[in-house]
Amino acid sequence: GMLPPPILTRTNKSHPCGGEGCAKRQGKPVETHSTGLHRGKACRGSESWTGMPDSETHKAYEAHKASSVEMPDPAYIPDQEMNKEDDRLLREWIEGQECDEFSDAERWRREQSHGKVNTYSNSGRVQNYGALIVVDEARSNLVTGCSENVEELLSIKVGSILKGNFFDFFDEESATALKSLLASDLYTVPSVNVNVIGSDPSTGERLVSVASLTAHRKAGRLVCELIPRRADEADFKWRPHSRSRASIHQLQICNSYDSLLNITTQELWHISGFDRVMIYKFDPTDMHGVVVSERISTSTPSSFLGLCFPSTDVPQQSRQSFFQMGIRHVHDVNDLGSQIIMLDGEDLPDISLMNSRSIHPCHRMYLNAMGVKSQFVQSVAVGAHLWGLVIFHHYQGPLRLSTELLMSCEVVIKAFSIRLSSVLQDVRHARQELVLKLQGQICDQIVQSKDVA
Repeated sequence: GMLPPPILTRTNKSHPCGGEGCAKRQGKPVETHSTGLHRGKACRGSESWTGMPDSETHKAYEAHKASSVEMPDPAYIPDQEMNKEDDRLLREWIEGQECDEFSDAERWRREQSHGKVNTYSNSGRVQNYGALIVVDEARSNLVTGCSENVEELLSIKVGSILKGNFFDFFDEESATALKSLLASDLYTVPSVNVNVIGSDPSTGERLVSVASLTAHRKAGRLVCELIPRRADEADFKWRPHSRSRASIHQLQICNSYDSLLNITTQELWHISGFDRVMIYKFDPTDMHGVVVSERISTSTPSSFLGLCFPSTDVPQQSRQSFFQMGIRHVHDVNDLGSQIIMLDGEDLPDISLMNSRSIHPCHRMYLNAMGVKSQFVQSVAVGAHLWGLVIFHHYQGPLRLSTELLMSCEVVIKAFSIRLSSVLQDVRHARQELVLKLQGQICDQIVQSKDVA
């Protein structure tokens, strides 16, 4: 059967850690929270993973659940010491692995020995469903780097694109549109469909492929992500948009916190096609997570609803990345990715904000331990605070969402965030009014008691 969800403890060389959230399955109860909540167990309601009822744990969980919607959300402040701790634990994990020639840990160890950068932001690889192009705008839009899979996805040879002019690889209409977009000083260039010009590798015949392009400016360079459109995507172009409009309408008229959570998971489950959709709320006291809503299919191994996970389950670097970029799609957990090739003397680009960056080896082990084949995550922000995550898991095989589906899910979750902010504000106002009412009643009783005396 399905083992309990992974619980992470910071113990020396005992688990994969860092990256995008990781944990090791434990056969015995472990301490999950520094606050003492669920200390010694990963708990769902009144039943611990040992199968024995725990009345104290149940009371603590119910008290936490009842007060969770009233807790203020702290602004996200990166902790450099915690980032260093995540990196240290990653090094310990690499050193403790028994590696074969093709394992992730061995690849990372070899790249480190050759002086390559192997940090969270500079992994040096992208997932194979997308290609990456690095452009130096200050040098007449010179292409200084690209992923190896540009030939497979865009029919452009690596040797042809490197040292070339970025705009030469698009048709006239697309090049003009891109120049107009890039003329602004936007940090992030929104997604736009472009026609990429390539050539048939055998005949040399001119080929045109349609791709969705997103770009980020970082450290003086333009890092472009190109996702080729599949032939079957056009048939379903408008279906997700019509469904998302209906979902947003339901959210707009919802005034209940619990109903808002349930409607969101239900609608996103129907739109996305994932086996599991859950809302993961961060507790502001120590940033541990609680699954507050969930919708699953019949093929999902078990429910995570009500489970709590330690703050290290989603490390600080991951929380910071989610807060900044919003979404993260891993279409195939076991895809090792395509290497980024740079011109001599050029450093690897910072791809921490690229959706198609390769999955971290620790995160891959974590998802494989749960049987997850594909994942999609989007952050939920309330004001300027990271409130939680909406997490999608698929167990039946790799699942790639089209650009339209990604946008539909993103719009629904943003609508949920806006409505959630309003509902939480109503809860706080109602509580304040109750406090004022009770204070008035107490004052009246005090006055009446003095009159009697």
